[in-house]
Amino acid sequence: MEIRKYILIRLLMIIPTIFLLVTMVFFVMRVVPGDPVVSLMGARAGSEEQIEIIRHNLGLDKPIYIQYLIYMSNLIKGDFGYSLVRNSPVIKEILNCFPATFELTFWSMLFATLIGIYLGIISAKREGGIVDSIIRIVMLVRWCIPVFWLGIMLQVFIVLYAPFFPISGRLSPRIFLDKITGLYLIDSILAGDFVVFFDSIKHLIVPVFTLGTTMAASLGRLARANIIEVLGEEYIRTAKLKGCPEKIIFQKHALPNALIPILTYAGLQTAMLMGGAILTETTFSWPGLGRLMIFAIGYRDFNLIQGCVVFWALIISLMNFIVDILYAVIDPRVRF
Repeated sequence: MEIRKYILIRLLMIIPTIFLLVTMVFFVMRVVPGDPVVSLMGARAGSEEQIEIIRHNLGLDKPIYIQYLIYMSNLIKGDFGYSLVRNSPVIKEILNCFPATFELTFWSMLFATLIGIYLGIISAKREGGIVDSIIRIVMLVRWCIPVFWLGIMLQVFIVLYAPFFPISGRLSPRIFLDKITGLYLIDSILAGDFVVFFDSIKHLIVPVFTLGTTMAASLGRLARANIIEVLGEEYIRTAKLKGCPEKIIFQKHALPNALIPILTYAGLQTAMLMGGAILTETTFSWPGLGRLMIFAIGYRDFNLIQGCVVFWALIISLMNFIVDILYAVIDPRVRF
């Protein structure tokens, strides 16, 4: 199969995935107990007549299958609907929050990939030694610690012993920045404001460490296992018998072959980072998609929840698609 056909098939596979996910979320949100109108009005909830009028205006009094058909027809047109609580387009709310999540996830993934692969290499080179044992124990312990618990413990430690690190938000209260892309590091550079740039970095350090070390632990364990496996292959032993230097064998033969599945796994782990971002954003009051999702769930904002799920599914599906294509291009053993 040609690569163009392979790409087309992978793209088409995204459509039923999104369709099934949206359908499931749509019906689940309407089956669970609770009335979104009552949640919306809260203590201001009036009489049954007033509630019914609001339900009619929001279209929630229609049969569920009619609501579903209306929502899907609008979604096909690119219309995510309006937030029931914020009374603004869902896509606008999502795009306002997405840059914060992207910035957090990107730097966490970069940090995790570099640290995880480095620790995996060090551990594999010293297999069976003290350094190997220490690294393996550290990675196993970190992998078992929940993201939110580590975040809370770091906040307590920073408040008591390192108060120069911020523990919430993206910028300090008295620092302001005109949004261009929504990515504060890039926007501060474009504006030439390095006070904002360094303040943004300070706010990123703790959340990135919290979220990134989770993925670094799993990546490090995978890197160690793959490198040890590759070092035991016949062609590595043959190169050693021919007198090839250990450094050359490792850098030009062992490491490139071991990194192929590791990089693939790193790309696929973006989905895990996105999920972990919900807990991390909640812990550190990070104004991203995770906090937006928690807000929407708290108020039973159907349209906002469904919009976040669709957007998240598109991002994750796109990442998986890119990883599949890169894997097919990098590894000549893959056939279409």
